[in-house]
Amino acid sequence: MPSRCGATRSRSDNATDAQEYSSGAGTCRSRLTCAVPPVQIDNGGALTPEVKTRLLASMDAGRLVVICGAGLSMAPPSNLPSARRVAEMCFDAYKVRVDPNINPALRQNLEALAEHFASLNTLKAQFIENLVPWSEFERQPNPGHAAIADLLITKAVVAGLSSNYDKLIERPAWDYGADFRGSLDGDEATVCSHAQAPLLKFHGCSYRDRGSTVWAPSQLHDPIIAGRIQRSKVWTAANLRQKDLLVVGFWSDWDYLNQIVGSALQGLDPLSVTVIDLSGVADLEQKAPDLWALAHQTQVTFTHVQESGADALDELRRAFSQNYLRQVLAAGRAAFEAATAAACDPAWLDVTGLDSESLYDWRRGIFVHKSEVYGRDADELIGKIGEPCVSWTNGGSARLVGRTTESRLSERREHAKRSY
Repeated sequence: MPSRCGATRSRSDNATDAQEYSSGAGTCRSRLTCAVPPVQIDNGGALTPEVKTRLLASMDAGRLVVICGAGLSMAPPSNLPSARRVAEMCFDAYKVRVDPNINPALRQNLEALAEHFASLNTLKAQFIENLVPWSEFERQPNPGHAAIADLLITKAVVAGLSSNYDKLIERPAWDYGADFRGSLDGDEATVCSHAQAPLLKFHGCSYRDRGSTVWAPSQLHDPIIAGRIQRSKVWTAANLRQKDLLVVGFWSDWDYLNQIVGSALQGLDPLSVTVIDLSGVADLEQKAPDLWALAHQTQVTFTHVQESGADALDELRRAFSQNYLRQVLAAGRAAFEAATAAACDPAWLDVTGLDSESLYDWRRGIFVHKSEVYGRDADELIGKIGEPCVSWTNGGSARLVGRTTESRLSERREHAKRSY
């Protein structure tokens, strides 16, 4: 079972372990602080140390919400088409196959093109099901998608809101072995929240009820779509008020989607809004005025990071993983030194040289049953985590799927010997 600090299980893990919680989870976090080395923040990269520290602090406090738009999926290696390119592909196919006299002014305006088919009462049958190039949405996820998947399945963030139809966030989650699902409205988000942080896709999804994906403003009067959007608004108002919003790749040329999301977020009174987008300030304000107004309310701390959203998310994920693993390694230090009668070199506790996937592989093996967390002080809990695997697996109270902390430190010691 995922939690705020750990990582999800593999599908092959025994089902009887379904009630196990991660070793950094829940109420134990504040008690662990006294025994953990100071947080290390890497310099350089897409995020400044100040922005990275603030986002990590928000995650630690259980307040960070990630909002992602089409710009995230347009980053390499995903390279999904822009709204303009999708419009061109749909227009060209229809002109060749059906109507050579279709108005050429529609060719680069996706919203107007969709409305044209809505006026013919063929939006679903002709446009969505027959012209939209859905295969173009089946691309490789980028590191930003993997980062969001990780943070959602481990509940490191409160929720994710996506205006994207694609399943590029879901695919890494499935690859990690998570029984992960996107939610089409707030009711579904509530149902799945026991197992993961919700991914709310209120514009629709390419693999779930594709015919009800939102392409044109006139669809907002459709009872199914209107109901989903209303339930999503209710859910966001109930669950996302006064949180910190991290907005990634949102300002693209999918203008009408920006308007729907901006409207859904009104009234949330966020404490901070961090926008990671390559667009300049003028473009941000012009493309999504509702969201821009939300970000500039009196009480909001606003930050614009003009960098790649995929790169920034991957960097934030690495920093989160490094902080978590440093806690685990520090907790096992005493057990290692007792077992090996050797001093632990501080360098063996350093995990900053590992990439995101390697760090995730380390994290995914560490689980402690919730009954071992509640009511224990820091020293007792850290001792429990740091014990060799056999002494606590046999008792049934906790489990390490991968290597134990002690063996991880032994591994690093042997690697250091070979390096000299």
